[in-house]
Amino acid sequence: MAAEQARRLAARGHNVTVITQRAREGLPDEVKENGLRVIRYGSASQFARFGGLSRTDLAEVSKTVRRLSKGAKFDVAILHHPFAAQGFFNAGLKIPTLYLCHTSGAREAAIEGTRRRL
Repeated sequence: MAAEQARRLAARGHNVTVITQRAREGLPDEVKENGLRVIRYGSASQFARFGGLSRTDLAEVSKTVRRLSKGAKFDVAILHHPFAAQGFFNAGLKIPTLYLCHTSGAREAAIEGTRRRL
């Protein structure tokens, strides 16, 4: 849903920056693709060290957003994931924000914890 929203906003002429987890090793930190600026954070070693994807979101999104805000002005932030959203809010920026809740963050953390034990 987030990817489709980003593509459609870019197609309408908006400058769109996507901040997302690194889905797999070897992907570049930053790339321009299909009219989008995509910035990736995290790595397999970070995910293991911080205790999973969600805890990495809390730490890395905040740092990434602060770094980006020094060189660019953002009109709005659209957030799709509870832990990434909390990382964004922890950055303390004054950017109008729309948060879309797709799933229960507590349920997602429980599922992630189950996967780690397996």
